[in-house]
Amino acid sequence: MIKKIIAGMVISSSIASAANIAQINVNNNTLGLKAEYGINEIYNLSNDAKYYLTLEYLSSEDAGATESTDRIVNFGLKIMNPYINDYGVSFGMGINTVWVNNYSKTFMATPLSVFADYSINEDLSIDATLSYAPKILSYSSADNYSEVTAKLNYKVIDNGYAYLGYRDIETKYEDGAKVKFDNSLFFGYKIQF
Repeated sequence: MIKKIIAGMVISSSIASAANIAQINVNNNTLGLKAEYGINEIYNLSNDAKYYLTLEYLSSEDAGATESTDRIVNFGLKIMNPYINDYGVSFGMGINTVWVNNYSKTFMATPLSVFADYSINEDLSIDATLSYAPKILSYSSADNYSEVTAKLNYKVIDNGYAYLGYRDIETKYEDGAKVKFDNSLFFGYKIQF
């Protein structure tokens, strides 16, 4: 487990040099890395919304597993509106491509995502993500994909946050098998540039 955390920190720090947001999170058996790269200035996009290219990697080991590790690689586009009222509420949407290595079958899907962000005050915020790919957006052996994530973020330094979250990721295959990739609490750190 310590090797996974150290390797994750090294990878996360190298990703951070090219990203606007870099994250690392862990729980008992899952390591998560995420980077969001802002493309507004590069492509001269609208100033009313923030556009991000996203890349996420999750690796999970079952306590009883001796030979395999489940992995998810997710990349896509995320669009977030600026705060839409005086209360610090922001919404967004996105599309991803997800490749999952579990259940010994090829699983690919293109989930559609919605995002919500609520700033309670300068130091405390809540964000949530809901992603879903029905059968029509699922490929290979996949039938559907769903993911729900929620986090409570606390600002510990300028542009640095510690967070506690919950995620529930489920993959469903054409043969009817449902595999819970992760459904547990996690904690992590986020750096914004």
